[in-house]
Amino acid sequence: GKDGSLVVTFQGRDTFPFAIGIAKFDSTGRIIWKRFDHSHHWPALDDKGRIYTPYATFPKGVKYVGRTPIELRCATEQPLTDGIHVLSPDGKVLRDIPVMQSFLRAGYVGWFYGLRDGCDPTHLNSIALVTNEIAKHLPGTKAGDLLVSLREPSAIAILDGITGDVKRVVSGKTAAQHNPQFMPDGTVLVFDNLGGERGLGGSRVVRINLVTGESETIFPRGRETGLLSFSSPIAG
Repeated sequence: GKDGSLVVTFQGRDTFPFAIGIAKFDSTGRIIWKRFDHSHHWPALDDKGRIYTPYATFPKGVKYVGRTPIELRCATEQPLTDGIHVLSPDGKVLRDIPVMQSFLRAGYVGWFYGLRDGCDPTHLNSIALVTNEIAKHLPGTKAGDLLVSLREPSAIAILDGITGDVKRVVSGKTAAQHNPQFMPDGTVLVFDNLGGERGLGGSRVVRINLVTGESETIFPRGRETGLLSFSSPIAG
């Protein structure tokens, strides 16, 4: 934050749920507020101090994808369901965007057929904000829209920051990616966990054009020699 404050999300390893919560600290390390609301992964902060964070719920008895006959195949029948909380600087919920509903409403039902993990059908893992400058390069978007990464369908998308409506999607150009970030020209750099060449480690950094859908490997390109294998199967 502009005042030196720090917003942090907390996750657990080998715990259920892995998503624990979010807290805000002042510049001396004092806790300003905390929420045990299953926030997780990379949040974003706008110029007014509002916080955009992935969070999870765990509804019981869910067997199907929305109203479709597609089975989630989750043994617990309690799949992790991702959403986005927009929080005020003092930690109050201003908006709630259910992510899976946004994509089902836009017709992306096929993403959820044959998932490798029906208990974690979207795995939202980062949020970045569209700025006025970025919106100039992406017709149909505006400042405040949300760039999101969904690991399980291997998709990167822009959602309306108010309604959650899907504005742009690039799917299948990465595999289990994390943390797309905007470049000044409106393209995004993405850490692609499993979409790289196996002989170079399997991970890569890829640049994606959200208008054309074109992608380009930035690193490693194969010219690099004598380096450690570039590999991170999970995280970024």
